[in-house]
This record gives sequence, C-alpha cells and structure tokens, in this order.
Amino acid sequence: MGKKELEKYQELLIKEKERILEDIEGLEENNKSGSIQDRTGDISRMSTHPADRVADSMELEQSYSIATMEGEILYLIDEALSRIKVGSFGKCMVCGKKIAEKRLEAIPYTKLCLDCQRDAESEEV
Repeated sequence: MGKKELEKYQELLIKEKERILEDIEGLEENNKSGSIQDRTGDISRMSTHPADRVADSMELEQSYSIATMEGEILYLIDEALSRIKVGSFGKCMVCGKKIAEKRLEAIPYTKLCLDCQRDAESEEV
C-alpha cells in the first residue's frame, strides 16, 4: 500500500478515534449529571414509580455498554494505527492476504479479510 493511501487511512482512523472519544465524554457528562434530584436538590421531581427507576437504571446500563463497545473500538483503532507504522496495515492478520479496499473504507480498523472474518464469526456460533 502506498504512502498516500496509508495517510488516508491514518486520517480516517484518527477522525474515528476523536469521534468516539467525544461520544464517551458525552456519556460520562450525561451520567455525571445524575438525576433531577442530584442536579437540583428538588425531591418533588424525583421518580418514585418503580418503572421509572427501572428505566433510569436501564439507561445507565446502556450508557456503560456503549462506552465499553466504543472502548473496544478505540483499542482496535490504536492497533490499526500501530500496523500503519510497522507496515502491516491492510493485510489480514490470519491469512496474510490484502484486505479489500471497500472493507478498509467501511471498517478501517479491521484486521481480518472478509473470508477470515466470516470464519471467525462462524466459529463463535
């Protein structure tokens, strides 16, 4: 892969990393703000209905799940940036074949070609 192509993918990866970091920061800020009671001290607006409390709990759990998934993607992005530096970016980590450009454009942090990804997913089932 040429230097210009590598720079293009590096830029894509860095932009994706910045977007994810902003998303995680937003989730953290949202979770820090807490409940209405926490923010205002107004207990009259505090939810006392069990269904509302469950919904609040589910929202918090969903935020943590999203942050966890995005954290995993950040790790993959950092790995991909390292592969750019050492010259192995764009090659499948299993079979060594070139990863299709369309796949890299869609998922620039991927480390497997489509065939090896399918094999890996079928083994998980």
